[in-house]
Amino acid sequence: MAKIFTLKRVAITCFIILLIIVTRFVYIYFFVKVKTECAKITKFSEFIDAKALIIRDEEVLQNNSKFLKVICPDDSKVAKNQVIAKIYESDDLLNSDNKINLEKLEILKIEDINTKINNIIRNMIHNKIYDYNILTFARMHEKVLNSKKNLEIIQNNLDNNISFDEIKSESNGFFSNCTDGFEDSLNLSITDDEIKNLNFKSYSKINNNNNNIFGKIIKNNNCMILCYLDSKNNLIANKKKFKIKFELNNEEFDCDFVKLIGIGNNKKIAVFYTNINSFFANCRLENIKIKTKSDEGIKINKKNLHSKNGKTGVFILDRRTIKFRLVDVSYESGKFAICHIKDSDPDYLKENDLIITYGHNLYDGKILRL
Repeated sequence: MAKIFTLKRVAITCFIILLIIVTRFVYIYFFVKVKTECAKITKFSEFIDAKALIIRDEEVLQNNSKFLKVICPDDSKVAKNQVIAKIYESDDLLNSDNKINLEKLEILKIEDINTKINNIIRNMIHNKIYDYNILTFARMHEKVLNSKKNLEIIQNNLDNNISFDEIKSESNGFFSNCTDGFEDSLNLSITDDEIKNLNFKSYSKINNNNNNIFGKIIKNNNCMILCYLDSKNNLIANKKKFKIKFELNNEEFDCDFVKLIGIGNNKKIAVFYTNINSFFANCRLENIKIKTKSDEGIKINKKNLHSKNGKTGVFILDRRTIKFRLVDVSYESGKFAICHIKDSDPDYLKENDLIITYGHNLYDGKILRL
């Protein structure tokens, strides 16, 4: 009797388990909806991290006069023989010239009165209404014109009577009032052997103790970028053009790749050239990222990739039908893969296809009963 009771319990238990399995299958097959996401094209890039040493041809400007006035704007292009600074005989003459320049700036601020007068006149003509403000602005404008004439006379007298020397640029280039002390030791004529012996860390701090230096001229438009690549991170693609991103301002610059110089232990220094601008005029040792690859494709979570007949693809939902679409993986990183865009081939995944990210018993051609 007990044995029969035990068999009944086992049979009932097996029936319940079977019923649960069947119920779950029926529920999934008839009621559970698949989850999808839209296939979107995304851009991706690969970078190499490196230390970069910036090298330029530079002419240091220095003078020990106490009455020196730099008249060239900082971070600006200069021509050969352009006046960079003036040296006066006394502090009084220097201050007189400075005062005139301040008054010129004030006049420039007030000169928008011309614009206001013109606007008032246009409004008067259009609306046929007299605006009494025009008299006030006109009187102010007359004062400005008189002040400009007086300043021009004073400036001419000052230039004719004040004795001063001029410091001029010896070449075309770029002026900067920022120096770091390495201008004489680093230049574009550096040899490969000298590059191999460079200690990048030694250029991390300013080494300028000369108080007579007031700026520099970068002699040409070229800038050399030496990038230190360690043994784990020294792959440079075989191409001539690169983009380099600087950590300091997160900006990318176009650079021409010149060569790789081996320095032992599978470490290398990559040599690039680019054009001078206000950023390159003053930086020296920087953290950078070299963009080695840039492309675009459809981004897919790797868990959504499936294999069919030895080919990789994804399941998509086309109305109520599940279809298998091939993918051509061009790049993988972490949990995601990037796939080439193949719009001309109907067998491949397209932008805006609905990729199935969740579902059971998926197969090509299955019709969902939604």
